Amino acid sequence: MNESEHQIEPRGESEVAELRGELQALRGSFSTALALLFVFSFCMNVFLFRQVSVLSAQAKQATALVNGWVPGGSSYNLAIETWAKLTEFSKTHADFMPIITKYGQFFNSRPGTPAIPAAPVVPTAPKK
Repeated sequence: MNESEHQIEPRGESEVAELRGELQALRGSFSTALALLFVFSFCMNVFLFRQVSVLSAQAKQATALVNGWVPGGSSYNLAIETWAKLTEFSKTHADFMPIITKYGQFFNSRPGTPAIPAAPVVPTAPKK
């Protein structure tokens, strides 16, 4: 290796002061960026914590709602009772029978539900 490659040229005091000023500016910029990164990270953590809290509360509500629809649950029993009342109503009101026949497949496939009453035979007049 040559001696000339390792020699450092002496610099003037103004150049050293300028480099020190640039180093201080770089340190200030880095410190500011680091502080902003911490603030952003804190805000994101608070936001995500709130989102998790809200979603876990919604999950509990949804679980309770779904558990109500299992056979024997409160919502399930209420639906079956309502269906039984509708089938009784359809016995006296023939115009309601198409609704009962359309949706009866969903309720009558479960045990303990009333059967669909037979549709009344309505005589049709021949077309002229």
